[in-house]
Amino acid sequence: MKKNDPILIFGYSFPHRKTCDFLNILFALGFQNITVVAAPKLKLAHNSGLKNTEEINSNEYCVKNLCQILKINFEECRHDDIQKILKIKNDTRAQIVIISGARIIKREVIDMFPDGIVNFHPGKIPETSGLDSFYYSIKNNCSMGVTVHLIDHKVDAGRFIFFDKLKIQKNQSIDTVRENLYGVQLSAFKKYLLTYFGKKLIFKKIVRPKKNPPLELHEKSFLISKFQRWKISQLKEQALAEENFFLACQEGNVEKVRDLIFTDSYLISCHNSKGWSGIIIAAFWQHLDLVSVLIEMGANPNDFGRNGTTVVMYAKTKLLEQQIPNMSLLELLVEAGANVYQKDNFEKDIFDYLNVENSNERQVVDYLKSIHFSKKSSI
Repeated sequence: MKKNDPILIFGYSFPHRKTCDFLNILFALGFQNITVVAAPKLKLAHNSGLKNTEEINSNEYCVKNLCQILKINFEECRHDDIQKILKIKNDTRAQIVIISGARIIKREVIDMFPDGIVNFHPGKIPETSGLDSFYYSIKNNCSMGVTVHLIDHKVDAGRFIFFDKLKIQKNQSIDTVRENLYGVQLSAFKKYLLTYFGKKLIFKKIVRPKKNPPLELHEKSFLISKFQRWKISQLKEQALAEENFFLACQEGNVEKVRDLIFTDSYLISCHNSKGWSGIIIAAFWQHLDLVSVLIEMGANPNDFGRNGTTVVMYAKTKLLEQQIPNMSLLELLVEAGANVYQKDNFEKDIFDYLNVENSNERQVVDYLKSIHFSKKSSI
């Protein structure tokens, strides 16, 4: 599937932050053939009087206005209007739907789209299936994050694509965690578009015996009082996952690193107490295959440690211990976009730390300059 192939976005016609943010991301990534199927506002009995963090009464998030600005097709249509949705599908020839906001979607609508309808559920499935996923994360003591999945006729079920986990910080308030969870929905959306969109993959079926019932106000208040206990438990789990990740990077264990990042995607950019990230550790220990995998999974080849020490600076340390330096790792980093002239906190680049009077170090200097200028001239 290409970026100009038709996509339907199931969203809302009223001011809606998530629908606007999804459209801005699609536009920024170059998707050109988008139609918003925007459902009108319904008065819901459940939790009336409570603020919905996704619905904001502000022109800042006016979906129709944004569609006009970005020249995106806008169709106001209830998501249970089977005939109108079928007409929109036939007119646009869309094969896939992405949900930025929707009520329960009927089986007849789901069956119209053989490539699936993709949902971004703000919680783990099946643990937080249904409404009030934020509170069920606390109740069930499970990680917060976003489950990306292809829906079926059962609520928050279907086929699992991936789970993006929210990283918790020690001093975060419940409101900060809630807002950061929304941010994970946006990063998960980008990840889906860049990694999975248009690919014919077989995804594992979600086992979800039942969805959770909506919570009453007093139940939510009680769970809010348990937030600190939940956070302490999650911080312990995170610390263990990070310890295992950094150790696997030091050992060059590619499969373990892959598995850990798949479960806890934030690890790709996580730094340890020394300020070292996974790609820094792997580069320092000369694990070429692992550095390649980390870059493939989104690691930054221009990452840096606590003093601004760059990945290429770390990579040269063990390299200089070799009798005949193997430049493959440096070549990989430069090809991936590493800037050999990036300076640290002391305003020094890698060349300032290399002594050309030393044979090995001179070889590294000559190689870096040659590959850098070779790459520059080919652009």
